[in-house]
Amino acid sequence: MLLDYEVSKLDLPKLFKNSFNRSLFIAEYLHFGNDDNADFYIQYIDENIDSRKIKAQEDALELSIASGIFKPLYFEIVKKIINSKRSDWIKLLCVDWLFSFYNHLKKTDFIEINEYLLKTNTSELIKTQSILNLLLYKNNEQLILTLLFERIHLAKDSTVYYRLVNGLNSTYLTDKVSKKIKQDINRLIETSSHLTDNQKNELILV
Repeated sequence: MLLDYEVSKLDLPKLFKNSFNRSLFIAEYLHFGNDDNADFYIQYIDENIDSRKIKAQEDALELSIASGIFKPLYFEIVKKIINSKRSDWIKLLCVDWLFSFYNHLKKTDFIEINEYLLKTNTSELIKTQSILNLLLYKNNEQLILTLLFERIHLAKDSTVYYRLVNGLNSTYLTDKVSKKIKQDINRLIETSSHLTDNQKNELILV
């Protein structure tokens, strides 16, 4: 259930002590940027984004994304996680963080870290999101789209397809796109053996 009311700053310390309630709040709170709690959010992110407590660190990254709170220090920590042996899950969260704050980062730094991820032994989901990130700048656009289609063609995980469609709708498909590109994407969806008929109907681009 979405939290459609503003939460008092006095209630946040108790709420954030419970990891389940904290994660739920970050995922569903609708008033980031409009309430008077930014200093609390900044303090939580600052104290936990480089924490050894995995759940607290994940929530700090999620909170940074949800609240739109950015600091250059956060980017340094994101880079450190990406270059570490941490799990694919937190690395995917870092790639999502890059997507959310690309306009706060130097273009060269943003492109470099996403291109680096394409060369590493990481999940198809992370590589797919890295390509979607690169489409934000549309350098070598056709090459990036070709790489994306190759990733999807090899994908065995339905979540990759959902990320493709949702990501393209947030980036590339906000512009007028050729019918051929949509047809190519739909063909990949329709011929996938890893999607149910219901999933294919949900994903087809119109």
